Amino acid sequence: MIEQLANAATFGFGASFGRDLYRAAKKNPIIWAIIGILMIAFGWRNLYLGVGRGPLYKFFVNYLGSAILIIIGTAGFLAVGLMAMKEMGGLPLLIALGLILVSTIAGNIWGIKDRKKNACKRRRSHNTTKSS
Repeated sequence: MIEQLANAATFGFGASFGRDLYRAAKKNPIIWAIIGILMIAFGWRNLYLGVGRGPLYKFFVNYLGSAILIIIGTAGFLAVGLMAMKEMGGLPLLIALGLILVSTIAGNIWGIKDRKKNACKRRRSHNTTKSS
């Protein structure tokens, strides 16, 4: 019973947050751009963090999940750039490509940094259990 209540509360919070985010995004297209940037950056970051986990987890979460995030984020930016190109010329497409490039570089740097940090934590925890 308590587990069902917790699941319902979690679902309700997530659905409410998603609905509020969608309403805000309808009024402000910058939110869509932020979501796209985060999808691309998180996708690239997650590609670096699959070390030390099982092969199924690594395939589904790291490779497949990251690829989906990167593809959706990139396709969204390219679609907006191509649609705006009809009205404003080539500038929106260049801006979209620039944002894709910047978020890709940021995601790669973030992933490499987190992978090094996680490797240091694993070494420390391995050394403490080994010496005990």
